[in-house]
Amino acid sequence: MVFSPLNRLSATDTVMNAVRDAILTGRFLPGDRLPSERELADSLSVSRTSVRSAIGLLRAEGYLVSERGAYGGHRVASLKMPARQAMQDAKRRIEEYHHLMDFRDAIECASARAAAAHRTRSDILKIKTALRDLKRSADPFRFKKADSDFHLAVAEASRNPFFVRAIADTRARVFLLVGDFDDVVLETTYEAHAAVAKAIEARAPDEAEAAMRAHIAYSRDELIAGPSGALDAAVFAEAPVLT
Repeated sequence: MVFSPLNRLSATDTVMNAVRDAILTGRFLPGDRLPSERELADSLSVSRTSVRSAIGLLRAEGYLVSERGAYGGHRVASLKMPARQAMQDAKRRIEEYHHLMDFRDAIECASARAAAAHRTRSDILKIKTALRDLKRSADPFRFKKADSDFHLAVAEASRNPFFVRAIADTRARVFLLVGDFDDVVLETTYEAHAAVAKAIEARAPDEAEAAMRAHIAYSRDELIAGPSGALDAAVFAEAPVLT
């Protein structure tokens, strides 16, 4: 076949993906209030009907809770894992997880190399701020946000908008598969990020690429197996969805 079928997203799907990705990558934390339906509609160039439909579906999946009254609105739920259906499917999606991590290895190593060549003082400040927040993070949700902020700051330093877009999307897909993983060794993760930051600040492309590759290789195993080294994909299908 010469052509592949086009994957056309509805306006509702577009809103769902945007809001879900923002939650999965930590831009919205549990308890955070979403922008109003009007603001979401304006920023995503869709109708309020599409926004309302998307919010209803995200609420059904367990991502959002809604409150009535003058101070009501839609808030991010206290998710332990992203969504019940995703958790039920996780065991069958281990192959997809490895494909995503292979893709991360390709684009994030190239992004780190480019960042070392093109970074500015402002970029280094953003990277160091995310690194500081990572070290200070007291729970999985803030850890995830700081982690995402770091990787996106590196991508932005590359001066390649395609890296930024691809890395943001890929990170959201990974979190959709593995959820809010509590069993991460913070010190090891911090040291890996610090090595990447140091190489970028030193304008050392080879070292930045190597440090990012080592970090992603370790993360691949850690997110699936945990520090115990006991690979058990079924835990993702059986873990509770909400805290």
